[in-house]
Amino acid sequence: MLEDKKIDTKKGDLLIFPSNFLYPHEITPVTKGVRYSYVSWVW
Repeated sequence: MLEDKKIDTKKGDLLIFPSNFLYPHEITPVTKGVRYSYVSWVW
Protein backbone atom coordinates (compact mmCIF):
# COMPACT_ATOMS: atom_id res chain seq x y z
CA MET A 1 0.00 0.00 0.00
CA LEU A 2 1.03 3.58 -0.47
CA GLU A 3 0.19 4.64 3.06
CA ASP A 4 1.84 7.95 3.91
CA LYS A 5 2.81 8.40 0.23
CA LYS A 6 2.25 11.86 -1.24
CA ILE A 7 1.91 12.23 -5.00
CA ASP A 8 2.82 15.71 -6.18
CA THR A 9 0.95 16.83 -9.28
CA LYS A 10 1.24 19.76 -11.62
CA LYS A 11 -1.24 21.51 -13.87
CA GLY A 12 -2.60 19.12 -16.48
CA ASP A 13 -1.82 15.91 -14.54
CA LEU A 14 -4.42 13.17 -14.24
CA LEU A 15 -4.51 10.73 -11.33
CA ILE A 16 -6.63 7.58 -11.62
CA PHE A 17 -7.13 4.93 -8.94
CA PRO A 18 -9.76 2.35 -7.92
CA SER A 19 -12.47 3.79 -5.70
CA ASN A 20 -13.06 1.06 -3.15
CA PHE A 21 -12.08 0.44 0.47
CA LEU A 22 -8.86 -1.32 -0.54
CA TYR A 23 -7.46 1.98 -1.84
CA PRO A 24 -8.03 4.61 0.86
CA HIS A 25 -7.02 8.11 -0.10
CA GLU A 26 -7.07 11.66 1.14
CA ILE A 27 -7.28 14.99 -0.63
CA THR A 28 -5.95 18.34 0.48
CA PRO A 29 -7.65 21.73 0.09
CA VAL A 30 -7.25 23.56 -3.20
CA THR A 31 -5.29 26.74 -2.44
CA LYS A 32 -5.07 28.01 -6.01
CA GLY A 33 -7.02 27.16 -9.15
CA VAL A 34 -9.75 24.52 -9.54
CA ARG A 35 -9.91 20.77 -8.86
CA TYR A 36 -12.15 18.68 -11.09
CA SER A 37 -13.35 15.27 -9.96
CA TYR A 38 -15.09 12.50 -11.90
CA VAL A 39 -16.57 9.51 -10.12
CA SER A 40 -17.61 6.40 -12.03
CA TRP A 41 -18.76 2.95 -10.96
CA VAL A 42 -18.58 -0.20 -13.06
CA TRP A 43 -20.06 -3.46 -11.86
